[in-house]
Amino acid sequence: MEAQIRRVLVVAAHSGVRSAAARALAKGGFVAQPCASVRDAQLAFALDAVAIVVHLGLKDADPVAFVRAVSKRKPNLPVLALCPRGDDERVVATVRGGARGCLYVDDIDARLAPSLDEILGGGRPMSRGMAGLFLETVRRTRVSSQQQKAVRPLTPRERAVLAELGRGATYEHVAENLGVSLNTVRTFVRSIYDKLGVDSRVDAVLYGMRLGLLKGTPFPAPKSR
Repeated sequence: MEAQIRRVLVVAAHSGVRSAAARALAKGGFVAQPCASVRDAQLAFALDAVAIVVHLGLKDADPVAFVRAVSKRKPNLPVLALCPRGDDERVVATVRGGARGCLYVDDIDARLAPSLDEILGGGRPMSRGMAGLFLETVRRTRVSSQQQKAVRPLTPRERAVLAELGRGATYEHVAENLGVSLNTVRTFVRSIYDKLGVDSRVDAVLYGMRLGLLKGTPFPAPKSR
């Protein structure tokens, strides 16, 4: 039987980033499809790709807006973002926009291929230190007591689902951990989004932390085995 090609679109204006990503992906059994622009990526969408890697240094479009558009229009094509160190606000914006994972550029060689495997397995990989950026976002945006009173309270089951989302669990893992069906998890998630007034997992987790519903570090890195 012919081996399945695991093609990954690599969207980066910088040729060095495209080359580094291609080498790292090859070591992990992936095939890189280089795209120097958003236009190139749009043409390459016709290919059977398993994921898309987007460097936040794109020149022909706002990279955060591009990640958001891909996440909405192609929900089955997971996005992993690459960014330089020090661009903290864009890291948070990109993950909130729908990226399933985010790595610093200097982590490409060691972590790009393993991170894509993790994403395809339902995980949400980030470079070391990125989770702390979300904690800082929570600290900078406190919720007033008036805002807290305006939020409809979550049921104990909804809070349990929200806690699982904060740990980075997939819907399938949430269902398994809580002993409910996948459709029930989806129903809980819709109710959580409606009550908190959000439309994404990341915003639900961050707002839940601001309300004091969640503790600890959001989307923690998996423990090494």
